[in-house]
Order: sequence, then C-alpha cells, then structure tokens
Amino acid sequence: TLHEAHGALLSGAAAERAARTLAERLVTLDLTEQAGRLLSDAMARATEPNARAALGARLAELRLGEGEAAEALDALAASDSERLEPLLTEERSLLTARALAARGETERAVAMLDGLGVAGAGTLAELRAGQSDWAGAAAALALQTDSELGDAPGSPTAAQQRSIARQAAWLALAGDAAALTALRERHGARMAEGPLAESF
Repeated sequence: TLHEAHGALLSGAAAERAARTLAERLVTLDLTEQAGRLLSDAMARATEPNARAALGARLAELRLGEGEAAEALDALAASDSERLEPLLTEERSLLTARALAARGETERAVAMLDGLGVAGAGTLAELRAGQSDWAGAAAALALQTDSELGDAPGSPTAAQQRSIARQAAWLALAGDAAALTALRERHGARMAEGPLAESF
C-alpha cells in the first residue's frame, strides 16, 4: 500500500529517490496535498544535504504549481545547505527566482536570474515577457539560444526553432525592426525548413 511504501522509503540509501517516485505517483493521481506532506516528511528526515535539498526543491516546485509562493520559499529555506552539487544549486536558484517573482518581488528575481547567466536566461525571458518587456525578453532568450547553437552550422531542434520564432515575435512587439532584421539574417538558414519557416 502507499502507507507501507511511505514507511519503507524513510530509511536506506534510496530514500530520496523513493520519496520522489511516490510523490510523482500521488501528483499523477491529483493527490498533491498528500504528495506535499510526503516530501515534507522525507525532507525533514533526510540527513544528507544534497538529498534534503533535492526533496526541498521538488516540494517547492509542487508548491509553486499550486500558487503557493511563500510556502515554496519556506521549503527551499528549510532544505538549504552550503555544500550542494552545482546543478542542484542552480535548480534551487531558479525556483527561488520564480517564487520571488510570483510574490511580486520582481527586482530580486531579476537580479538572481541575471547572476545565473545562461542558466537563468529562459526563466528571465518568461519573466520579462510577463511584464511586456518584449526587448528584454528577446535579449534573454537570445542569450540562451545562442549559447545552445553557437556559430556552428546545422539544423536546430524543434524547441530551438520555437525559441528563435519567439524572439522574432517579441522583437516585432518591441518595434525593433533593426534587431528583427539581424535575427533573420543570423538564423534564416536555420529556419528555412520546418513548420515555422513561413512565419519567420
């Protein structure tokens, strides 16, 4: 049963993975409250910093999905540590920025995302777009896309093509004809084929 599985996952080296797996099953069943309690309990019991921080990150993500930004920040604060793996630290920083933005603390969120560089660019682009800062949104997304593509020729992925198309749309909304022309010159060959070719 779920109750028995919950009891079993609270000990042993696989505790974090088991907690996350069971939480995902609960979320799939729309039992988000139970998933949150499970993650919170597992986080409180975890003794290894990275395991506790990973559980806290998933709990924060869950809280954000429910529109509970303050609770997301609480989960991140309760699971914080100075000795975390770089990718986990990055993930938690992105979640923190998202929660701050959701609480209306936009300047703090922007500063945090700016500090993350390319890693924070996608989230920063969404934040800027939400503020109708179309030029800022396009610039942030360009940082992410250009980092992924580089100067090497080759076909972009569908997701990368969508990113380029979104840059074009945001630049059009910003009324920046020069930047839009430069974007088309830079990525015209990459956008020549595929479902977005005509619109680009």
